[in-house]
Amino acid sequence: MSGRINTFKLGLFLIVGSALFVLTVVILGAGSFFKRVYHMETYLNESVNGLEVGSPVKYRGVRVGNVTRIGFVSDKYADFFNTKYRYVLVECEIEERHFNNIPKEELARALRGEIERGLRVRPISQGLTGQLYLGIDYVDPRTNPPLEISWDPQYLYIPAAPSTLSKVEEAVTRLSDTLGALNKQDLEAIIGDVKTITASLSQFVKGGDKEGIGKRLAHNLDALGQALDRINELLARREFDTFISHAANAAKGVDTIVADAGQNVLAIAASMREASESIQHT
Repeated sequence: MSGRINTFKLGLFLIVGSALFVLTVVILGAGSFFKRVYHMETYLNESVNGLEVGSPVKYRGVRVGNVTRIGFVSDKYADFFNTKYRYVLVECEIEERHFNNIPKEELARALRGEIERGLRVRPISQGLTGQLYLGIDYVDPRTNPPLEISWDPQYLYIPAAPSTLSKVEEAVTRLSDTLGALNKQDLEAIIGDVKTITASLSQFVKGGDKEGIGKRLAHNLDALGQALDRINELLARREFDTFISHAANAAKGVDTIVADAGQNVLAIAASMREASESIQHT
């Protein structure tokens, strides 16, 4: 009889424990089950090593969702051997509560305007761990144009901008290519010119008459100061204002004479032309 009671208690304990476990899972998962989200996708033309499913999606530093899928555009849309379809496809879930639960169509219209203003997605490194997250922020739209695509995205679409790391790698590659384009003779000539200039400057500094140069500079600056004082003195005189007034009146008189003599000048020119033609005829 005691054995039956212990077995009953053990079974009852297992049933109650299982029920509590299931209830806990349901309570903890209810929030995510009923959570309303937007589905968003973007395409990256670079390595996404360090970005994983579940990585955060942040808008201006605030977490608004997470990455749900990472793959290739060719897996979803078309031929892999077309360059456009070798982009990396990243799909995300964005929580609607961060955007006031507005309808998807209204958000899509708003996104089109923000994309023209420079709204972009780009991978960002989280410190020194090498892990990446997707950051949504504004960049210069002229230097970060959207990637060329020839299909209609299934979900909300925000173009991607190159990550900071990829820009650094591109700059290093360009610098390496530029240095590689310089041949050995060019480098030797440049280094030789730099050495010659450096030696000349060093010799001038060591052997030059520093005291004499300083005296000449001081004398020239003093002479320049005296000339400026003389000019200011002349400009301050009353005769200078009278001279300016007379010059203006003279210029006005010349304009009047030229205007009045315009017809006479034309007549004289015509007479000279007739005389020239008469001489040629004679």
